[in-house]
Amino acid sequence: PAIAESALPNSSSPGPGLMADYCSQCHGIQSPGLHTAEEWDATATRMFLRMEHMANRRRGGHRGRCGGRRGRGPGPGMLEIQAPNDAERAALLDYLQTAALVRVDAGDIPSGDTGDTSAALFAGACSRCHALPSPAQHPASEWPAVVKRMRGNMRRMGTQEISDRQERGIVSYLRSVSPGSQAGGP
Repeated sequence: PAIAESALPNSSSPGPGLMADYCSQCHGIQSPGLHTAEEWDATATRMFLRMEHMANRRRGGHRGRCGGRRGRGPGPGMLEIQAPNDAERAALLDYLQTAALVRVDAGDIPSGDTGDTSAALFAGACSRCHALPSPAQHPASEWPAVVKRMRGNMRRMGTQEISDRQERGIVSYLRSVSPGSQAGGP
């Protein structure tokens, strides 16, 4: 599901605006934490090529016919797509990689104040859908909203959803090992 531009990290940087301008032309704005920095390189390159291709089709710079309207703008069902210039591409990729998911191996996460069972619950639940995020990915105060959003994503995707008790355990664990926690974080 899409998120609001205002909910993106580093809102004072040009990244959120570039995502709103370009990424939302075809789909909702996604969190930069959806992929790791390495994954964003390939994903952004693929998306830039798609935007360039669609922008060229719109300008009539393609070979062949496009909805019977060659050179006259988009045909039926085609989107009005704009592609970012080289500087915007570089800024957008830099933003995505800077705010990307920080992956951690399950064996490298701290046990925290809530014990190994909560750490294992976090590792098992979160790695069902994506790379395991570092508990340092968010400050302690942000984890409750993140876990609630991920639980909603599990429901929408038809993945086995965590229970209320499991959600509380994961949040408690993450808050105990995250930056800004009472314990001082990792």
